[in-house]
Amino acid sequence: MKHVDLRPEAPDSASESAPAQPPAAPALAACAVGAALWALNVQHVAAPWPPLRDAAVALLVAYLALTLRQASRTTALIAAACAAVTAMLLATGSPSASIRDGLDFALVFMGFFPALVMVRAAFEAGPQIGRVARRLAARGAAGRSDSLLLLAHVTGAVMTMGAVGVVGPLAQSSGEDASRDAAALTCLRGMCLAVLWTPFTVGMGFAASHLPSVPLWEASLCGAALAAVGLAASLRGGRDLRSVGGAVADVAPVTAPALLAAAALIAANAATGLSTLHLIILLMPPVSLLYVWRMRPGSVAPLGARVWRDLGGMGNDMLLFSCSIAMGFALQAHPGFEGALTGLGLDGLPAVALMAMLTTMALLCALAGLHVTVTGAVTIAIASGLDGALSDLAVFLLILFAWSMGAMLSMSSLAVAVTGRTFDVPMGRLIYGANLPFAAVLGLTLTLAVGLIDWAARS
Repeated sequence: MKHVDLRPEAPDSASESAPAQPPAAPALAACAVGAALWALNVQHVAAPWPPLRDAAVALLVAYLALTLRQASRTTALIAAACAAVTAMLLATGSPSASIRDGLDFALVFMGFFPALVMVRAAFEAGPQIGRVARRLAARGAAGRSDSLLLLAHVTGAVMTMGAVGVVGPLAQSSGEDASRDAAALTCLRGMCLAVLWTPFTVGMGFAASHLPSVPLWEASLCGAALAAVGLAASLRGGRDLRSVGGAVADVAPVTAPALLAAAALIAANAATGLSTLHLIILLMPPVSLLYVWRMRPGSVAPLGARVWRDLGGMGNDMLLFSCSIAMGFALQAHPGFEGALTGLGLDGLPAVALMAMLTTMALLCALAGLHVTVTGAVTIAIASGLDGALSDLAVFLLILFAWSMGAMLSMSSLAVAVTGRTFDVPMGRLIYGANLPFAAVLGLTLTLAVGLIDWAARS
């Protein structure tokens, strides 16, 4: 099994499509513009001023031009396709203001990504991961699978892609294909299930920003219930409570701080009414910096250098987000789009039928290689034309499901690519392996749950 250094050099990788080769150090101008955009995001959250926001949107366009060379071939193709669809929508009736609105929405991620880097640095600075490694070393290889699943899930809730770098070396897979495949699928599944509930992912930020009417605690709780179903179905210990309890105990050192951080963010959301993205932008950098200084004072300067590089190196991710989100806004604002949906009669279908269609669409989009930001933008546009046939909570969970399954099953997913490289497993075997039927069953579970809730609400 290959070991790849996965410490996040780029912001998140929630864009799921990073350059194939390590990028060169970003230009000073790109870093400076990135820092300015980060500062403008903080200002907008603390004291919004529309004229300055308009200037920030224009600066984002300049940043995309400065960092265009950072885009991978996959990103360039996706961005070009989104731009072509957007141009067609503008030519046939979408207002040009929808593009500005889409860029304004994408702009918030210039503040979100650096904050996530600092959260992960704080998580890495603590002693918890070392304690888990020592516990797993004391276990036999046969009893390690469930512990690795839970470890991938808990670390993925805070570190996303960094979870592969933690789990990969601990898996100590043999050279046999079946063993490598099992370890890779376990890691990928555990990590992607975390997207369903943790506030520290772009998927959650994307959904929360589009659907501010849904309380973060409610979305996280429902997503956690779905993730728990997925984890329970994946544990090899099954009904052996002693075995499952041992796996839970193995990862307890990292579980407590991850859950505490998530709970603190959810409580702050409930107390202040600020969105998840805005809370992370405002609170996480100073809290994370203070924790790193307390645990490893010598790591503060390297962290500053890392954040500076990332501020200039987000071109690949921001191009994806900007193009796909602008396309989604243009689609949603198109005068013929809502009429087309009305003509299909979708708003007259029961919630369970709509969820079945949309979860199937999410899985097919993933298998077709579509990027999660495109799937998310299209899902939001379709939901907006259903005239309330699906509750905001159902749409929120649908976006999280689409994001999670896109990360686990799409050829454009960085999660699949990195896991494949780390465990030396072809991407095709990860996508069309045991995780595919698992995703279908999880989609069915979500569909039935939403249908049952809708039926109970209407009775």
